[in-house]
Amino acid sequence: MLNYLELKNFIFVKSLKLSFSSGLQILTGETGAGKSIIVGAIHLIMGGQLKGNVFRDPKQKVSLSAIFSINSQNQALMNLINQYDIDISDNELFFSREIQTDGKSSVFINGRKVTNTIIREFRDSLFDFHSQRDQQLLLNEDFQLLCLDHFARLDSERDEYTQCFHAYQSQVSHLKKLESEERKSEDKIRLYEFQINEIEDLKLKADEEQELDAEYQVLSNAQEILDACDQLNHHLYEKENAVYDQISSFCNLFERFARMNNLISEQNEHLQAILSHFDDLVQISRQIPQEIYLDQNRLDEVESRIQLLHQIKTKYRKSISEIIAYKTEMQKYLKEHNSLKDKIEEAKNSLDQLRQDLLVKADSLSLKRNQSAINFASEIEVNLQDLAIPSANVKIKVDKNQDICNNQANRVIGLKETGQDQVEFLFNANKGGQLQILKHSASGGELSRLLLVIKKILANNLPPQTIIFDEIDSGIGGKTADMLGQYIYNISDYHQVICITHLVQVASYAEKHFKIEKNTLEEMTEIQVDLLNENERHKEIARMLSGDLSEYALNHAKELLKKRR
Repeated sequence: MLNYLELKNFIFVKSLKLSFSSGLQILTGETGAGKSIIVGAIHLIMGGQLKGNVFRDPKQKVSLSAIFSINSQNQALMNLINQYDIDISDNELFFSREIQTDGKSSVFINGRKVTNTIIREFRDSLFDFHSQRDQQLLLNEDFQLLCLDHFARLDSERDEYTQCFHAYQSQVSHLKKLESEERKSEDKIRLYEFQINEIEDLKLKADEEQELDAEYQVLSNAQEILDACDQLNHHLYEKENAVYDQISSFCNLFERFARMNNLISEQNEHLQAILSHFDDLVQISRQIPQEIYLDQNRLDEVESRIQLLHQIKTKYRKSISEIIAYKTEMQKYLKEHNSLKDKIEEAKNSLDQLRQDLLVKADSLSLKRNQSAINFASEIEVNLQDLAIPSANVKIKVDKNQDICNNQANRVIGLKETGQDQVEFLFNANKGGQLQILKHSASGGELSRLLLVIKKILANNLPPQTIIFDEIDSGIGGKTADMLGQYIYNISDYHQVICITHLVQVASYAEKHFKIEKNTLEEMTEIQVDLLNENERHKEIARMLSGDLSEYALNHAKELLKKRR
């Protein structure tokens, strides 16, 4: 419940403090006195969009604040309080908004800065705004469906369906993205598969080029190497007076003199060493023909392999080591692509499950909507009788939407955020008349009463809130206005009601009556709001009755207020 409202430097308000209580709070005043400024301030405090100039003094900031008492029966409100960890030890919520001179604004809950989005969540659980403009909402099928869902207490189930619907749409987008990635990579995959096979067939090794080059050098020079070995063996050992024989004879000669002189001894040792190396040399020389041999076929193979490696390096513009690494990268990509296929399959399975859940939830909503539509229409008819439409005939038609009807094979295509249904309110105010859709059958006054009736019925299904009626009495007068006043007063048994009205029949039901006046002081317009006592109420009711304070008007006002009491 709204307990307190304070405005500073707001439009025509220098400073204003208002205290509200439970029951019916009425605001009256001359046309243009500024009654809607109060409602506008509440809208801004609760996260409304800033429009136009709101500064009385452009050099000072605007300060708006409101205090609410907390009703624990309002479960939606309690959930928000817990969700945002708000301290309610005083059993109150304090909302405020500051608008700086540059137009930037900040909003607060209990002194803690929050976002407009959070504030608007609280607004929906604390307030129900109702104005003349809302009549056009009643012509909107989505609004009609929302009203039916509120009446059937389907809000939670509808939210679950909506979440499932969004999850389904998200999964559809996710699957399309995966499939798009797969399509884009098809050519790349085919290329990679070919290149991987090509590289694997080559059986490349990182050090193969060096090994082949070495083998090629030997094979291509084998004849010359073998000839050199033969000549070496011939000159060292085989021919007459060979080198080995000559050195061996010198060794024998100098060995006779070795003990005589150290230099001769050293010389003899070197000669012996040379003979020893010759022995090693001859062994190696005899082994070379066993490892190096003339093999033209192998030479052709090596030449062909070297040429092939050169071609593959030219083709890929990489070294052999880089080509091997590239193959590993391609294999990794293909593995990830296989993983992408798995993801696509998982996404399809998930989508199928979501589709089934979505259709089950949509069918459940449809069944309950159809069951509740008859009772809702009946209650509307009964309440309209209280507002001087005794022959009202109302029917709420619930059908599958046209997209569903056109796609029976795949119903999910036609599902909407609200389900698979479209709702039409059919109305007739006169006995014997034909039911028609509202825009063809209801006048402005009938629409106003019809919307009020719906709001009242729905309010009875909701926890205590603050309901604001902003000049909803357009086109209503006489006995109907009296019924309207009684009707609004009855709503205030369950909810705090703040009502701006021009109808004396409505104002006379007030439990608190505020009068709003616009004054001009020192070339500056100022809004003044006064809580009226009994005598002041007589005068305001008299003014509303006849526009003056004649004795007849005052007596009429006293009688009217006495009757209300």
